[in-house]
Amino acid sequence: MDLSQETINHSTSGRSKSVIKPLDAVATLGLAVYYKYEDLKEGEIRSLCILPGTSKDTLYCRMLQAPIDKLPEFNALSYTWDESPGDETRQIMLTEKIFLNHRPYLIAPNLFSALRYYRENYAGPLWVDFICINQLHLAERGKQVSYMRQIYQSASMVLVWLGVEANHSVLAMDFLQRVSEERDIAASAAYIIGTIARADHVEYWKALDHFWKRRYWRRTWIMQEQAVSKRIEMAYGQRRLEWKVLYRFVDAVQCATISSEIDDFRSMITSGEFNLCNRVLRHLHTLRYLREQTAMGRPLHLLDALDSTRRAMASDDRDKIYGILGFVKDASILVPQPDYACTVQSVFISLFLAYIHHYKTLEILAQASPLRSLAKLPSWTPDWSTTKRIPLLNYPRGRLCAAAQTVAAIKASSDDKVLVCEGIYIDTLDGLRLSVTRKSGKALHRPPDNASSIYGDDAATFSAIWRSLISDVNYVDTTSIKGPPPVTGCVFAQNCRNWENLFFNQNQPQHKPEKGMHSENRFLELWYQKIRLLIVAGRPVRDWAMTERLESAQADDTDGLLDVYFRREMVHKIGGRKLITTETGYIGLAPEISSRGDKVCVLFGCSTPVILRPLADGHYQFIGECYIHGIMGGEAIAKFEREELVKQEFALR
Repeated sequence: MDLSQETINHSTSGRSKSVIKPLDAVATLGLAVYYKYEDLKEGEIRSLCILPGTSKDTLYCRMLQAPIDKLPEFNALSYTWDESPGDETRQIMLTEKIFLNHRPYLIAPNLFSALRYYRENYAGPLWVDFICINQLHLAERGKQVSYMRQIYQSASMVLVWLGVEANHSVLAMDFLQRVSEERDIAASAAYIIGTIARADHVEYWKALDHFWKRRYWRRTWIMQEQAVSKRIEMAYGQRRLEWKVLYRFVDAVQCATISSEIDDFRSMITSGEFNLCNRVLRHLHTLRYLREQTAMGRPLHLLDALDSTRRAMASDDRDKIYGILGFVKDASILVPQPDYACTVQSVFISLFLAYIHHYKTLEILAQASPLRSLAKLPSWTPDWSTTKRIPLLNYPRGRLCAAAQTVAAIKASSDDKVLVCEGIYIDTLDGLRLSVTRKSGKALHRPPDNASSIYGDDAATFSAIWRSLISDVNYVDTTSIKGPPPVTGCVFAQNCRNWENLFFNQNQPQHKPEKGMHSENRFLELWYQKIRLLIVAGRPVRDWAMTERLESAQADDTDGLLDVYFRREMVHKIGGRKLITTETGYIGLAPEISSRGDKVCVLFGCSTPVILRPLADGHYQFIGECYIHGIMGGEAIAKFEREELVKQEFALR
């Protein structure tokens, strides 16, 4: 295979992505001869044998080729192709030379440093994706990717390479090791709090901040590598740690945040000097969950895996799908063979349609949020290339069943641009918050034409408001299909009163949420500023929360723990959504981009209602899933069966 192809691992999405340019590297190093791959037979893989050497000696390697089930004992490398500063539009240059079977071969600097470290600290063959797979042979690339679960399962050890020493990496590794050495989780949590309270570990926390910012933590591929591996070691610079040290740190942080010192702890970690990087900690939680489920023989369904890994990144957007197939139950059914000859769009569309045809359900449609960046993708196809996501409403799955036991009925056009679905039209959006004005910074509201409530009396209407804001989830026990206890309304009302007094007490200047405060509190305060004057059933949200009938609520009903759970669930559900009303008086949550005139529909086989926008040509744009209080338990389907509602076809594009 020659190097006439200009780029490899390029994106076909129309966006500028990371690219690797072998021709440029060849020209730079003046190489006239380079390594040529031999074709692999069915079931074969390659491994790398690094010949002995020290310090800055040239790296000489032998390529081994054998059936995957007959390989000698080997290790596998988990790393990023690049750890240089910059965004995801950078070019990854192959500037470092090694020798494979006496022929020169070009690799990126981070892999070069990893191979040097491995040569000095380990022995035995090593599997490295960039070298052991011919990246320019698309058919081989797809076939070898399908073997990667077996490769990482078979490896004696997986070495996680985080890069050469930088930003006081030694301090970060020392701190993680020190936390893990405490006698139990509570002691580790106390140690973490103590370092912040005494402010004697600022340099360690700064080093840890850089540690979490390594590109490695954002990789999609590490999900599979961590889920199926037997043993994992981590190396950063010249220091090594067992992977379980990270899990101990995550547990300690979680223990610290729910301790009696929660308020002090939160204020300390948001002071600017200490950074726990919650995104990475959530990522580690996900990694451990995937590992535990795989070890117990309970791999995830692809739909759950896609949601869990949404925030991970890949240089090639197709790997957002192909990179997780090794730890999901239904991978071989929905994606029989990775194919890098297909465009990103076709990979996503094919998976979407395969899921619907196999399971006869539209559950996957909920992942098609308005947050998208891939060009020329139908509105009904999820854009898994973006790391942004709106939390799903039907979580845990099975809690909501707007479409009851109906089966998805769909037809796709020959060019896969239009999806025709059967379902029921419910209502049209009426009242909602509009965008914030640039000049005043205030949120505009469109008063609904209809001031009535479909729920009847005031108590039922107020219940519909607060239940919508948490999608009626029992936030104390999220495994329960029963809704939250009525006392939750008192929790919401008390929060609204606090926010009202905070912002709009006539004896105080208007309050502005502080940038240094805990992000959850700041988010909710800003939300209330925008929503307080929205008219719902003839009255502003503010007035609904201030009604005298709630003044008799017992103080015990709004204790601190319940309030913490409520706030957490509310942040989870209203992120990316806004409170809405419909023309006939329904109340609910819909995506931020929803507009007056958008349609609320229940599609057969979809557990949540959806928002569709009518287009001039008779088609609809899919906006996203929504929560509409009063139709989440199959009520619309019951009306359809009583012939009170009629079936329709909706052509989405």
